[in-house]
Amino acid sequence: MGSGNRQPASKVSREALATAFTHYKLGRLQEAADTLHRALRTDPEDEQLLYVLGSILAKTGPLQEAAAKLGRVVTMNPQHAAALNDLGGVLEEIGSQDEALARYRDAIAADHKFPEAHFNLANTLRAQRKFAEACEHYRAAIALKPSFPQALVNLGITLTDLGKHEEAIERYREALALNPAFMLPEKDVNDFGYYLLNYKKLDKAIPVFKLNVAMYPESYNAYDSLAEAQVAAGDKKSAIANYRKSLELNHGNTNAVEQLKKLEAVQVKP
Repeated sequence: MGSGNRQPASKVSREALATAFTHYKLGRLQEAADTLHRALRTDPEDEQLLYVLGSILAKTGPLQEAAAKLGRVVTMNPQHAAALNDLGGVLEEIGSQDEALARYRDAIAADHKFPEAHFNLANTLRAQRKFAEACEHYRAAIALKPSFPQALVNLGITLTDLGKHEEAIERYREALALNPAFMLPEKDVNDFGYYLLNYKKLDKAIPVFKLNVAMYPESYNAYDSLAEAQVAAGDKKSAIANYRKSLELNHGNTNAVEQLKKLEAVQVKP
């Protein structure tokens, strides 16, 4: 990712960065930060030391110091896309959403092929309910980084906000194809299933409900929804099995009790 021209690192800087990265890889973030703080006493204007320390402080805090260090980097080098992106994240954590948006936009201006900056900008736009623009940046992130399942999922969620349910389902499926273990939000998948069910698209709705059951096997509601779709499809045997499973998971599921009474009464009729 573009970060503009860098000054050659001094020996102190190189040694401090190497030590800090070792600490970082071992999960010793405080030791990494302490190492960089000491090095900055010798070279307080070293861009890379400031950037790495600011990025670590963005994870550990204090956030105000992280913002100050990253802000210093972008003052020294306005084209440092990574620092602009990280600063945006810190500003968002602090609650300065508009400033965060501006920094993400600056990061993209500095490096338009920066998928994480597009993704972060999209998340902030979505939080502001600017769904159409958020979709544009999720799509830009995916175009730059096709193996980006979280961007696909967030795009799907945002498409749902726009009422584009079928396109959202396709994005979810693409995310799962990239990472079968990727967990989609249970409520969103359930809502997609009902959207399809309401439009009588049973051949598409049932696989969506089955997907939810596979991802959330302890959810009584996932089984309840699948059973409802199976009733609509005329598969009463499967519906009974899934209503029973739902009731097993939640003995207080009165809907499952009522539906089982109806279905089992039908089954025992001569």
